[in-house]
Amino acid sequence: MFITALDQTVVATAIPTITHDLHSAAGYTWIGGAYLLASASCGTIWVKCSDIWGRKPLILVAVFVFAVASLIAVLSIDMPMLIAARALLGVGSGGLMQLVAVAIADMFSLRDRSFYFGIMGAV
Repeated sequence: MFITALDQTVVATAIPTITHDLHSAAGYTWIGGAYLLASASCGTIWVKCSDIWGRKPLILVAVFVFAVASLIAVLSIDMPMLIAARALLGVGSGGLMQLVAVAIADMFSLRDRSFYFGIMGAV
């Protein structure tokens, strides 16, 4: 969870350097926007799929998607590749955030759940 939360915010400080290095200011807003759009739109799909195939396999798939997308983002050679990688990062991140919340709801009683959701929110 920490990595997904960090990935949402850390790129904001690096965007000017990234756009300069990739020689493209046109995709400036899409670097963050693609991530947030994909993260927000894919979370419910991950949760529905986890109802069908189980929580643990889907959490592992989400981690894998996030890791592969991170590698693609690091190796990006132009702005469209970076934007696509950021969108894929959002897909993995949306899955991780939603699936962890659902796993907490599955594992803990209603009485204890608020404590663990508080820890998740603090991250």
